[in-house]
Amino acid sequence: MMKKNFKKLKQFEANLEALNEHKDLFIRQMANELATIFFTEVKKRTPVGKGTFEVIGKIKRGKNKGKVKLKKISQGGSLRRSWYITKAIKHRNYYIASIVNPMEYAAYVENGHRQKVGRYVPILGKRLKANFVEGHHMMKLSAELVEQEGYDYVQQRFYEFLRRHLYG
Repeated sequence: MMKKNFKKLKQFEANLEALNEHKDLFIRQMANELATIFFTEVKKRTPVGKGTFEVIGKIKRGKNKGKVKLKKISQGGSLRRSWYITKAIKHRNYYIASIVNPMEYAAYVENGHRQKVGRYVPILGKRLKANFVEGHHMMKLSAELVEQEGYDYVQQRFYEFLRRHLYG
């Protein structure tokens, strides 16, 4: 009669059980990492405005005579600075992480907007010329990038996760 050693098989079974225990943690971590990549990309793609200005009169002399004189009130970039991210939470069988921009005009910058041609805008000191201002599509482009590169990223991390839990 031959003696059989099942020690390695029992070790493999224990590793599979540990793998199952850490599954949710891994998925949550991947959701958070993909959301962070998305957040970084969308923030990079968000345009920065010139700032807020106040009309303080008209220029009286020089080559710019008659043009509106402006005083800078605040720096631009409030749209870019307003982005924030939430941690992934489990909802039924999937995880949700949110990337949010609470600025009221964020959707108009993303998708574009109509405007009245010829309307004078005092803060700009000029009249509007275009009927439609094209959007910057910072979220759409960032989502496409994460969809394209996300699968390879998660797959690589998943193989590392398997190696770590199955083979010690």
